[in-house]
Amino acid sequence: MLGVNSRSRCTAIVLALIALMAIPRLVGSNLFATVDEPFWLTAGSDFYYALGQRAFANTVYDYHPAVTTMWIVATALLVYFPQYRGLGQGYFDVYKDSLERFLLSHGHTPLGLLTTARILQAALIVLLLLVLFWLLRRLLSDSVAVVGILLISFDPFFLGHSRLLNHEGMLALFTLISLCAFLAYLLLERRLTDLILSGAMSGMAQLTKSSSIVIVPLIGALFLVDIILRRGVGWKKQLGATLGAIALWLLALGIVYVGLWPGMWVAPGEMLYQVFGNAFSYAFEGSRLAVAGGQPAGFQPHLGDIVLYFQSMLWRTTPVAWIGGLLGLATLFRRGRNRRIVLLSVLVAGALLIVLFGVASGRNSAHYVLTSYVALDILAAAGFVDVVGMLGPWLSEGRRSAAMLLALGGAILIQAGSALTFFPYYYIYYNPIMEALEPGRQNPNFGYGEGLDLAASYLKQKPGAANSTVTAFYGRGPFSYFYPGTTEPLKPVYADAENVPQLEQILHKSDYLVIYYQLEKGRDSPANVMHALEGAVPETIIWLNGIEYVRIYHMQTLGPGFYDALMQ
Repeated sequence: MLGVNSRSRCTAIVLALIALMAIPRLVGSNLFATVDEPFWLTAGSDFYYALGQRAFANTVYDYHPAVTTMWIVATALLVYFPQYRGLGQGYFDVYKDSLERFLLSHGHTPLGLLTTARILQAALIVLLLLVLFWLLRRLLSDSVAVVGILLISFDPFFLGHSRLLNHEGMLALFTLISLCAFLAYLLLERRLTDLILSGAMSGMAQLTKSSSIVIVPLIGALFLVDIILRRGVGWKKQLGATLGAIALWLLALGIVYVGLWPGMWVAPGEMLYQVFGNAFSYAFEGSRLAVAGGQPAGFQPHLGDIVLYFQSMLWRTTPVAWIGGLLGLATLFRRGRNRRIVLLSVLVAGALLIVLFGVASGRNSAHYVLTSYVALDILAAAGFVDVVGMLGPWLSEGRRSAAMLLALGGAILIQAGSALTFFPYYYIYYNPIMEALEPGRQNPNFGYGEGLDLAASYLKQKPGAANSTVTAFYGRGPFSYFYPGTTEPLKPVYADAENVPQLEQILHKSDYLVIYYQLEKGRDSPANVMHALEGAVPETIIWLNGIEYVRIYHMQTLGPGFYDALMQ
């Protein structure tokens, strides 16, 4: 529909897509940090160190297994601090700031490492989006592919998370590329390269996060659908071809999974036990095997959490995605069988993750189902293109092209504008319609560390900041990466009576106390600190999007009554 025919025109479109996908992921990538990123920097650094020591059995991290993320950090270290693996420092605790102190002592900064890792991951995300574009172009149309990729790229929640050092953006794209490549194999030319690509991308998804296991039963179901649709072929011949295709798909998955995870070379049983054992333990108990004991009898599925995930998506998706998704559903059965199979399969993939995390609710977070957001954007693109295409019979060719560009371009621009107004923390986007429908309700999409960099910038301007000490909630990373002085994390465990003396000692040597106010108030954590601060006047307050994010207290203004209240 867009006339992507000539090689030069196709090249121009691809280059434009690369620019539109890369720029918002790179601009401002060094302006903030989030809560989980220091954790993954440390895990990835330990991974890199293990590679340098040939200690391949130490390249596992629990249930994720986050191997793709750790490869990104390892590559970032190879670029930013290649000597790291040979300094003999050993492994760092992922829950402590020892990596941060080590980097600073060797003339490097954790923010520099984080920014390098983010840039490398952004490059991978752009490459994966291009692969998905190529598959959507073959499966649906040029127009749906272009509109779909741009809606995905500018989706605020996806854009926000796909430029952080985490697994979710990669997981969504690996999963959907695997699915779309498999659909291309089944519905188009039966190319073995499509089948191998599908299996390989499923392997990459499994290396990223174990929840991508949902793609396996979906692929199996599509094999059954294929058998039904081709029932005219001799059953023996068809069964042999199907079993061969399954074997090749699994082989591609296995080669990638084993080949890119050094731990699988030396201790495959231990790696799989750590990944899937801890995954099931988290689903059943909400904690690791070492904590929960792996007692599945405690599993209590909560079907209501599925509804909560859908409500969460309503807050975090844009009106453009809503409208396009509804149009996509309305026009789902207008076109041919293959189109219906593709769109329904994509929607099922997104829905399966919602069901997985909704039922097994040991752990839940909105970004765990980021694949569902991408699936909705693909459906929305198909809906917009179909509805605009209906105008064809009533318009001349020139007017038809103008109307198409105006409507589809407008949808993309509104989607992009929705995200860019939340720069640089795109992931905190909230849908204005939901805010209007539920007046007075706190936007649930906040509290991932955003705003603490602003607090650090404020205190950085103080005289002698480099020699000062600040105690800050979520201090490790979101605050400390931007503050030249000493940062002491304010931990929830400081509410426990046995830890109060340590807290008092830290606060006495601190110049400022930084409270992540709205989040801590909602959790009442640490309860003793929050109660002791009642009535205290902060030096300054930082607001974002109508939310009171940060309160900064000068410790000299908090008298003896504050310390007495900590003990109560």
